[in-house]
Formats: sequence, C-alpha cells, structure tokens
Amino acid sequence: MAKSLNEVLGWKALTGVIQDTRGGVPVEWLLPAFLTMTRPVKGASASYTKISSSRKTARQVHRGSPSKARDLTGVAEVPVNLWHSYEHVVHRNEIFDAIRNYDNPEAQAMGQAEIDRKTREHKQIFDNTRVSMIASIFRYGAIYFDADGDLLPSASTAVVTIDYSVPANNKNQLNGIIATKWSDVAADIVGQIKALKVAARKTSGYPIQYAFYGSSILNWLMLNTAIKGQINGNPAYKTSFLDLEIPPGFLGLTWIPIESAFYEDADGTNQDWFLDETVVFSPTPTPDWWEILEGTFPVPTSLGNVGGDATAMLSNLRDVNGKFSYAKLIDEPPGIKHYMGDTMLPVLKVPSAIYIADVDF
Repeated sequence: MAKSLNEVLGWKALTGVIQDTRGGVPVEWLLPAFLTMTRPVKGASASYTKISSSRKTARQVHRGSPSKARDLTGVAEVPVNLWHSYEHVVHRNEIFDAIRNYDNPEAQAMGQAEIDRKTREHKQIFDNTRVSMIASIFRYGAIYFDADGDLLPSASTAVVTIDYSVPANNKNQLNGIIATKWSDVAADIVGQIKALKVAARKTSGYPIQYAFYGSSILNWLMLNTAIKGQINGNPAYKTSFLDLEIPPGFLGLTWIPIESAFYEDADGTNQDWFLDETVVFSPTPTPDWWEILEGTFPVPTSLGNVGGDATAMLSNLRDVNGKFSYAKLIDEPPGIKHYMGDTMLPVLKVPSAIYIADVDF
C-alpha cells in the first residue's frame, strides 16, 4: 500500500527512528543506566542541583527552649548550557522519485527503507557523541571541544571545556590511598580498596560499587601476592581469572573492562579513552548523582517552508526533547533536505561520587 509523503517524511516518523534505534561506538563497558537516566528540560539551557552531603550533627537544646537557626550547606543550583548539534544531509533524487512513486508500493518501500537507513547511520553519530562525552567525564571529570565543535580526546587544544569539578583527592592516587603501584606484586590492593570504600562513605556518602578497569589491571591482580592466594583458594575465582575475567563481587565490587572504549576523531583517527593503568570507581548510577539533561528544539511539522503569519508559523512547530529529525522538500534540483540534531548534556551532580585512579604512577 502506498504512503503519502507525510507518512514517509513526517517529523514524527523520522524523529521516532532517530530516537529509538541504538548503535555506534562500543557501549558494552557502559552501564545502560548512564545513557537512559534522562530528564527533559525546556530550551537549550537548564540547571541542576549540585549536592554535597553534610556530615554534621544536630545541636542539643533543652526541651521547651526556642529552636536554633541552621544554615544548610552543600546544595547549590548550577546553571548550564546544553550541548547542541544540528546537521543535515540531502537525499539523492532517486530516493525522492521512489517515495513519490505512488503507483509502485514496492519502489516506495525501498525509498523509505533507504531514508530510514541513512537516518540510523546519522543517528549513530549522535549516539557516539553521548557515549564519548560520558567516557570523557569518566576519564578526566571534564569534556573538551575544539574551535570547530569537535569532541577532543584530551584538553591539549581545547577551546570549550565543560568541567564537572571532580575534586583533586578523587583523581590519580586518590589523596594517597593508592600508596603503592598495582604493578608491584607486594602492593596492598585489598587494603587500598578497603580504604577507598571508607573514604567514599565519608566524602560523598555514595558507596562505590563498580570498578571500570584498564587492560593492565587483570594481569596485575593475578600476579599480586596476596590476591593470588585468594584466587587459588576459591575455585570460582580461579575459573573466572583463567577465563581472563575479574569475577563479579571480587573484593566487593563489580569489575567492568574499559579497553574497548574509543571513538573516531575529526581526523579519522581512533582515540582510546582510558589508559591501561586506569581504574574508575563509581557508585550504582541513580538520579541523585547522575543524569542526562535533554533540552528542546523547535521542529517544523510540515514538509514545506515554515511561513505565513506568526500564529501559523508557531502552530507549525513542535518542541522535541533530545534527538530530533525532520525533512524539508527543496528545489533546484527537487529533493529532500533531511535535518537531524541533539540537545543534551550528561551531568555529574555529585562530583565527588566517582574516583578516577591512576594505579601505576
């Protein structure tokens, strides 16, 4: 059965394709919640609540005495500008001709399939960006862009920086907790992780649950004198390590390898996000300390130009949160100009919740 142009190129159909499909750079290292924990906001700017838990106690007063004033600290409203991308592709004339072929449903279906394929291909780029921005937060506690708006693998040539203010004590050797290199077989890795768990409770109040680890970590654990004894004394641990996997719950953590995390930069070079000696410790993702803000962008609901009086123009626009996609018919020559974009920002609401450790300094 033939479809109208609105059914093929309508903004709802195209936006549905770009929002519902998943693909792109490797994401197996990233917990799904880091991508799905989204909050819709209006426009391209927003704010979030930055939280630092208090460790103080209440003051004693005699029963019947007046109350004492308390100034609550540790909660601040942080205004942010969301990341925004807006791109387009022009579909070939043959695709335009195919979807206009109302007398040949098969040809029209092939044209629609090609538009959907290209939409998914373009959508993959936006998905890559979301995953890579999160990886940058886990690597640096910040996101870097160059003058052209391209994501950078480091701060070296950054023109725009989004810094989440991860404390210095939560980076590198974690304020002395990583006292000995993990490559040293005598390193007290068990003691270091115990100390980190205590520090996390005191610093942010969020217990660490996950350890995202670089490619050298597995081998260093297997060679460590104390840990080797634990492995040999536990058949399940031994089997897992022989399969080159750190078993779930080992040392009270869930271990996730991150050597597959990379993206392709603007020059076409694959850039690894994490060093071999990196371990990023994280709590279980919850909206209390992590979310992705999704802003809105006005999308035309018709295939033609947005014209007429002001009322008609406004009624022809719909605000879409996050990723969006719509098409416009063009001439000279006749064809389809297909727009796609995204308005969003990953937010680390509690900067002290994560620990970005270099364990082989």
